[in-house]
Amino acid sequence: MAYSYDEILERMCDKYYDMAGKRPEEVGDGGAKLKVLAQEIYSLGCHIDWIRNAMFVSTAVGEALDCHAEQRGLKRHNGNKAGGTILVRLDTPLEYDVVIPEGSVFTTSDGTLNFVSVGDAVIYSGTGSCFVDAEAQYSGSRYNVEPDEITTVVTYFSSGISITNSSEFYGGSDDESDEELRKRIIESYRDISSGLNAAYYKKLAESVDGVYSANVVEYAVNDRNVNVFVAGKAGLVSNEIIAEVQRLFTENKIPGISIIAFSAVLRNISVSVNFKLKENYSAIKTRAAINNVVTEYFQEMRVGQDFIAAELGSRIIAIDGVKNYSFVNTEDQTASSSDLFCLQNLTLTKI
Repeated sequence: MAYSYDEILERMCDKYYDMAGKRPEEVGDGGAKLKVLAQEIYSLGCHIDWIRNAMFVSTAVGEALDCHAEQRGLKRHNGNKAGGTILVRLDTPLEYDVVIPEGSVFTTSDGTLNFVSVGDAVIYSGTGSCFVDAEAQYSGSRYNVEPDEITTVVTYFSSGISITNSSEFYGGSDDESDEELRKRIIESYRDISSGLNAAYYKKLAESVDGVYSANVVEYAVNDRNVNVFVAGKAGLVSNEIIAEVQRLFTENKIPGISIIAFSAVLRNISVSVNFKLKENYSAIKTRAAINNVVTEYFQEMRVGQDFIAAELGSRIIAIDGVKNYSFVNTEDQTASSSDLFCLQNLTLTKI
């Protein structure tokens, strides 16, 4: 917006004075009318600004950016829900079975993150405890919680119980951000799919919900053979998703071309980081920040993408509390066409 509401109103009042010789507030309700008109002009200008931004991929956000993606045959990737197990204990073992029904809700100690059981579980008579498989209520990386953070039962199923997650919940990821989607849209303009090139098959595969990245290998066997390796975000996809990708390929393939969808091959990497704190910074908060940065790096990894230690290191050194860092036995790894690098273990040591 070129002018603020106050600037618009001031210009209108000045013009009124030039034409009438008086300020509008000196002639009845003239000042009130100009204020109403200035507000409408300002609102119209804001709407025009929004339309102008929505017209271009470089400035569109939210639903407007989704529309640009749809024009390119793309859609925003949904995030994943974190999953794990919760240990449920009875204060005193009972002489009858206690059923923990599917859909039971548990929450963290502060009540901000809910987790839902994904199947029935039973504490058998005389045993006093059982493990419950659960997943986050919603997708998002914030649901990747450490052990002993889920401590409260929301859904009542028995008295005299206590719960905890004895292991971490992991696998949660956020919905694709505007900047991530914008990058994919721009790349689709740079690499135009013609139905005869790798970009065409890559776009088809990544249009399937649950597929975060795909890597196309043309001429895998001969000049009429194409293999496509697909993966989710920081993990593999289900057989059902592979089948859906294959269905799209079958429906849209060029006659005479053999195109087959495969799951990517998971290659785990252990990362060990020694870090030095800046003065007056919290070790706990800095450690958590490094953990988040490393996790996000691997969540962004795509099939066939090399692991470059310096790329990860540049993100670590950019953290406010990190004065310096070094990797321990963590080196560059070259990916084959089918590889997806994932984080296996992360060791953080303050020096």
